[in-house]
Amino acid sequence: MAENEQYKGPAQHPHIPWWRKLLHAWRARREALR
Repeated sequence: MAENEQYKGPAQHPHIPWWRKLLHAWRARREALR
């Protein structure tokens, strides 16, 4: 069932890849650390 949830996530926003979200989160964290 967990896999189904993961698949449903990106499907909701096809124009926004999951890795892009991860990148934004990583950048935000980097900015916060700075």
